[in-house]
Amino acid sequence: MEVQHRQGRLLVHRQCSDCKYRDRYRAASVYIETGNTSSDVTIGSGGDPINSIVYATIASGSFAVPRGNNVKTYAVSGARVGGNVIVNPVGAISGGIFMNYARVSAVDEVEIGWNATPNTSPTLTNVNLNIMVINHP
Repeated sequence: MEVQHRQGRLLVHRQCSDCKYRDRYRAASVYIETGNTSSDVTIGSGGDPINSIVYATIASGSFAVPRGNNVKTYAVSGARVGGNVIVNPVGAISGGIFMNYARVSAVDEVEIGWNATPNTSPTLTNVNLNIMVINHP
């Protein structure tokens, strides 16, 4: 087994049962399947393969959000249908507004369903959204 180090820090660690670094670098380890010729990476000993992780910061836009599902789409380069989407606003979202869901609706496109609490019709003021998509093979 080969462990690559730079200035005493672990860069890549291929896990094996007799590894002398097993406990020392457990939190910093990335387990890579041996014999895997693609770019898929599995994190953790029981994790699922990840093909890529893409990230974008995008302005939400300003719009009225009546009660019900209000769909808006945002361009996220590298997003693939079936990927997992995580959305975090950089600033506060206007009161009474929440996200129903977020999904990759088409290649390079993330769809977010916005909604409002009952008996309100607030306006979402422009807020930056950090959008991360974890693509699977």
